[in-house]
Amino acid sequence: MVSGVRHRFHVGEVLREEMRLRGWDEHRLARSMGRGVETVQGLLEGRLEVREGLAHDLAKAFQTSAFVWLALQDGENAWRLLDAQGTSVAPDASGDVAPADSGPVAAIEGEPVAPDGGGDGSSEGGVGERPTSRSKKRSGA
Repeated sequence: MVSGVRHRFHVGEVLREEMRLRGWDEHRLARSMGRGVETVQGLLEGRLEVREGLAHDLAKAFQTSAFVWLALQDGENAWRLLDAQGTSVAPDASGDVAPADSGPVAAIEGEPVAPDGGGDGSSEGGVGERPTSRSKKRSGA
């Protein structure tokens, strides 16, 4: 189960809430970012994606890290990918979202990748984790 995911959103929703909390309008945010109001409107309406430059400008305006804004965009992109693939992601009885039996997560879970990328199906070290000195000793490396 994927905890904490309640509904599909786009970055503009989070941006609008941050603006509301600060009492800012689109022009105030645009000035803080050093961008035009059209850029802010595009973000609010979900027409623009947050890339590295915009993430840095948002971070400067809201005194956060650029990572926050890039991670929000990644979340939105994940929802779009699931929609495009027709993968069902629906809340279970607890309200949490459980991945469907097919789709990108199921494909990854079905075939663990060796930490060295060798594809031997070994789950030692976990998917995508770097081998530790202990795992190197066990593998004879």
